[in-house]
Amino acid sequence: MVNREKLKALMLAKGLRPVDLARLSGLSTGHISQILKGERSRLEVKTLARLAKALGADMEDLLEDEHVASH
Repeated sequence: MVNREKLKALMLAKGLRPVDLARLSGLSTGHISQILKGERSRLEVKTLARLAKALGADMEDLLEDEHVASH
């Protein structure tokens, strides 16, 4: 599952707004908004890869930590 806080922190560090991340990742602004609101937490690998590439991060950087996700 995607960790919204990590995603938001990476966006903030890069100075990106949702519309910017949408443009860079090729995803719709609505899709990005749903992810940030927690309406979509289980993402396809290709979606996660697009987000990671747009943010200059590894896919693992966007995932919940194992010990958090298991609770």
